[in-house]
Amino acid sequence: MPEIIVRANATDRQESVVLLRERVNVADFESRHFTTQLIERLDWAVGDADAAEQARRAEDRVEKERHDPAQGSNLAPPCPRVRRPPGQAPRRRPARWSEVRAVGR
Repeated sequence: MPEIIVRANATDRQESVVLLRERVNVADFESRHFTTQLIERLDWAVGDADAAEQARRAEDRVEKERHDPAQGSNLAPPCPRVRRPPGQAPRRRPARWSEVRAVGR
């Protein structure tokens, strides 16, 4: 039986995703209602496949920039963690505004 398949293209890391798989008969196309509904489902599936491919390209771009800073990445490098000497407790944040004013005096 003939089949219509719409899928988003595969990438190196991910396989392709099937967004529409529909079996059709020649007799199905005799109905105007069927053809209208099929065109609508195709429109949705093609739009979803395009969105999936764009999202994958954006993910690939971010991943490539993360691994290769020479690509002109706009991403800031990760913040280094503050290292305290052993035994030094982190500073406590004041709970109320009155404590902030008292500390500042």
